[in-house]
Amino acid sequence: MHQVESPSRLTRTRPSAASRALGVIEAVLAPLVYPKSAEDYLREVFPLLSRREILAEVVAVRPETPDTTTLVLRPNGLFRGHRAGQWLMVEAEVFGVRRTRCFSIASAPALHQEKGTIEVTIKARPGGVVTPELVWRQKPGAIITISEAQGTFVLPETLPARPLFVSGGSGITPVMSMLRELALHNQAHGATFVYYARTAADVVFARELQEHALFSGAEILVWTDDEPSAVSAPFGRCDARADLSAHVPDFAERETFVCGPPGLLGAMSALYAERGASERLHTEAFSLEEHTSRDDGGTEPQVVFARAAKTQKGSRTLLAMAEDAGLTPRSGCRMGICHSCTCRKVSGVTRDIRTGELSTDANVDVRICVNEPVGNVVLDL
Repeated sequence: MHQVESPSRLTRTRPSAASRALGVIEAVLAPLVYPKSAEDYLREVFPLLSRREILAEVVAVRPETPDTTTLVLRPNGLFRGHRAGQWLMVEAEVFGVRRTRCFSIASAPALHQEKGTIEVTIKARPGGVVTPELVWRQKPGAIITISEAQGTFVLPETLPARPLFVSGGSGITPVMSMLRELALHNQAHGATFVYYARTAADVVFARELQEHALFSGAEILVWTDDEPSAVSAPFGRCDARADLSAHVPDFAERETFVCGPPGLLGAMSALYAERGASERLHTEAFSLEEHTSRDDGGTEPQVVFARAAKTQKGSRTLLAMAEDAGLTPRSGCRMGICHSCTCRKVSGVTRDIRTGELSTDANVDVRICVNEPVGNVVLDL
């Protein structure tokens, strides 16, 4: 899921007893260490020490595919754990600028409870600024800043008897957290996981998926675009509708968790709606497609960034247009979830690319990562 850019710091968490003690030490030593702080010096010995920031040490780097890597992180005591399926923000400094991206936690909650570590599996985004840095250049021993776990795409407190999981590409990460949690508690028997990737080389966690099928009792079905299932082959590509109907005929009776690109989510939502089973479908997108549209007059929309005195024309998201203009607005998930990119729209009409809903009022806040211009728009940015 999950990409955001921001030169600002992550939201701080509530200070712990240890951090309050550090505050006392800092107050006593402040005159002696100014302009630095006592924390600056103590962090030379205790790199995860912080009063407010959730710092995490990269303890291992594990390649998964040619463009996907798992970072094993050991957070400090300010991290309160997570539920299977949640995501967090990772802040990294790239070319002197602090940038933030959102990634699902791939490990089971039990791993943090038992060993104090979590795992974040990251795919390098083509043309990306942050993900290539994390995937190919991150080293053990590095210290990064993370946020608390967030998100509502989680396993319910009362676990379903025969859950169905469907994911595509890097949408596998929150689903793997769920599967791993079920397996650790011997509750994966009867679960089915359908996973789609472009090629066999792009299958993330390939070996573990095989072991899951052997040792946990879960049914694992993996298909790729170049080797689709027999029922999908006539379409020349993977087709979730055909695969579920043929291989999981009782899918509409199961609690179903889907994470993947918009095309997969759209197909699944339509299929479950047809079966009257929409209440059993739980979804999360890991990316949003760029939309292209024009206003009713057929002219190219124009966006004015008032404070920066810059103008962009096009039919992309407001966030993409701002970045094309050389701006670095705050942003988080790039999917309309975290609200980090909320910006004041001074005038004009925007369209939510997820729902098609129009915002016509002036002087209202919009999430620029999921809104595109309809005609001319002025933003307070």
